[in-house]
Amino acid sequence: GMDAFLASDGLLQTLGTDYVSPTVGDLFELFAVASALAGALAVVVATTRMLFAFARDLAPASPLARVSEAGGAPRRAIVLVSALGLAEYGLCRIAFGATPQDVFFWFGTLGAIAILVPYLLVAVGAGRSFAGNRGLGKLEVLVPLVASAVILYTLKASIYPLGEGAYAVIPFVALGWLALGVI
Repeated sequence: GMDAFLASDGLLQTLGTDYVSPTVGDLFELFAVASALAGALAVVVATTRMLFAFARDLAPASPLARVSEAGGAPRRAIVLVSALGLAEYGLCRIAFGATPQDVFFWFGTLGAIAILVPYLLVAVGAGRSFAGNRGLGKLEVLVPLVASAVILYTLKASIYPLGEGAYAVIPFVALGWLALGVI
């Protein structure tokens, strides 16, 4: 019943195993791992490219502003970003006794909350732009309004009521991170 699902470390794997077959459960678990690895790779690539661009523009003599002659990739930036990610993971494990799942969900929640704010700004900006365009129908103007309402509801549901443990702190970390970006 529901208790088995609540106790499950891999809900899709449990559902696949219980309702289809153990092979389907294993496939779901494999897809979840592949998805997590793809997400981690995307973060490393994006962060590396940003670090490289900042270094190239602000400190052109920096080793972080150079690319590898062999492949043209910013190898030093890749190594630094990867090392910082591993250190962050290790710090969470040691300082907070976090499991790998904890670390994944903590940073996933932080990222999800943080990305909702730019989404909201885009929806509000689109609404303002569409409202000033006389050539658009009412439906086109309504879409950004509905999107803004959905995003605001999602933000509210993600923040209030505060969760337990780390989830009580994560919204404030996201808020601080966003405020730092404004400064």
